[in-house]
Amino acid sequence: MSTQPGGADPELMAQRYGRRSSSRRGTVIVAGIAALLLLAWLVWQAVALTANTATSENVAVEIVDPGRTDVTFSVITDPGTTVSCTVRAVSSTFAEVGVREVTLGPVEERVTTVTVQVSTVEEATSGEVLGCDIVEQ
Repeated sequence: MSTQPGGADPELMAQRYGRRSSSRRGTVIVAGIAALLLLAWLVWQAVALTANTATSENVAVEIVDPGRTDVTFSVITDPGTTVSCTVRAVSSTFAEVGVREVTLGPVEERVTTVTVQVSTVEEATSGEVLGCDIVEQ
């Protein structure tokens, strides 16, 4: 009969409190959950990386007259994609004085540069493309 420190008999302790379960089972369960989470994250990243996106960059602004501003910008997206872009003109106080929604495409090249005329209610001092979204077809 062996005893543990403190004089407790292992058989008596097992009868009283039950046998200690193997920690291997818990380790396997935790490892399985971690593997499933990693797999879910990898699938999510694969879907996000293959999704078609559209980005835009401002190129130039020309204040033609108090009622019109021309905004030139580039759209970067996959060829064959149709995009809808929001373009605006602002005053010296950064108030929006003109806005235009323009649909482009389907674009033929990865980078497409366009100039859009924006009608304004007063003279603008600047203009910009706010962004482009892909139009589902």
